Amino acid sequence: MAIDPLAIDMVLRMAVHGIGHAEVACHFGVEVLGVAMVLHGPDGGFTSMPIYEPAKILPVQEICTICAAGSAGEALVYGGYGQLGASGNRLDVEGYDREADYDLLVDEAKKILLGRRASFDRLARMLKWKLLCSNDELTMELLPVGKMGAFVLNQSDLALRNGIVE
Repeated sequence: MAIDPLAIDMVLRMAVHGIGHAEVACHFGVEVLGVAMVLHGPDGGFTSMPIYEPAKILPVQEICTICAAGSAGEALVYGGYGQLGASGNRLDVEGYDREADYDLLVDEAKKILLGRRASFDRLARMLKWKLLCSNDELTMELLPVGKMGAFVLNQSDLALRNGIVE
């Protein structure tokens, strides 16, 4: 499938955004099952979404930091984050803590990503390659989060288990 050249920047941002969430979740010991392209909205658009094992219970601060980590991934790579990508994450944070400062959470997540930079870069490159260059066929299915999508990276691609990079 050819991607419109105008959409390439969006796909690249989407990749680092999704990997930011996945890396910070692993930092807090959440098992990441993979990264999927998920059907988003009635217009048929897609978003990159890490799929987590829901069994881990975390403090609200850690959940909010994971929610802000996509923006932190964008800030790390691009020097700032897009408001469109952050809008849903801001709502997620507000759902957990109405008083939380989103930009402070992004800063905290960015510090975590800096400590995991090699893994973050490797996974972001892998996801970008799979989205832009791979000829893999993706099968849409109902994902464990109850949304329609297709795994682009699975656990073996990520080599992430319980917060440990293998």
